[in-house]
Amino acid sequence: MDSTLGFAGIELNGVHGAFLTNLTVTTSQTYGVWLLASSRNVIANFSVSRNTSAGIYLGCFRTGGTLGKACTTVPPPPPSNGNILTSVNDPSTADGPIQSDQAYGVAIDAGNVGNRIVGIQGSGNGNNLFGADALDGNPNCGSNVWTGNQFAIASPSTCIH
Repeated sequence: MDSTLGFAGIELNGVHGAFLTNLTVTTSQTYGVWLLASSRNVIANFSVSRNTSAGIYLGCFRTGGTLGKACTTVPPPPPSNGNILTSVNDPSTADGPIQSDQAYGVAIDAGNVGNRIVGIQGSGNGNNLFGADALDGNPNCGSNVWTGNQFAIASPSTCIH
């Protein structure tokens, strides 16, 4: 999906129980896939690259703003909890291009918990000043589980595996 004219490539806003598979999302103005107040969804076998702020983002900042911070919207929307980002057989990828313009591969903002990120690969995200292939804004990842992943740069590296 090429969303050069849109905001996010795919936006799940208040969606619960969706199953999305075999996605390719590139060149979105903020997020490739945005989960806003959306819980218990599965996103499997995906490729997200060259999106301005993040390949996949769980949180509430509409403009691709301060990732890794608690939501400042008043009133705040419900968090995106209990989602699964995974790959089956071939690894899913959240890569930046050779000339990086995607700040984060997979980013989960503070307050979004109980998510499982399994078997994802990411590299080349960030712009040398900020960014990472994987970011969890919760202290010690909260109750998010990151396992079986391969990220070149992860923050915090103590709980993203």
